[in-house]
Amino acid sequence: MGNDEVREACGLSVFQEAAEQYDKLYVSILGELCQPCQELKQLVRDADIPYPIVEVPSGICPEIAGYYGVVATPTVVLLSRGNVIAKHNGPPEAIVERMKRGE
Repeated sequence: MGNDEVREACGLSVFQEAAEQYDKLYVSILGELCQPCQELKQLVRDADIPYPIVEVPSGICPEIAGYYGVVATPTVVLLSRGNVIAKHNGPPEAIVERMKRGE
């Protein structure tokens, strides 16, 4: 999928509509050149995370990152039916531990 296709798919209204379909959903907002973001992606792949995860590239989808008040990456937002119930940033290991607990 090219950047134009990703940009089209990550329009805020389309994203919110999709997010409302999930009881719980993690939105992982990542910078493309961010080393901790790459580490988080690997840790998440290897972990037992209880809810679905959507990765959002902050450089391609700044509207989504801005909507959730993300000022630094990596940041993971936990949504329930589209509403924010938790937001985590910081060291990738700490973020993943919170995700494994369903926080």
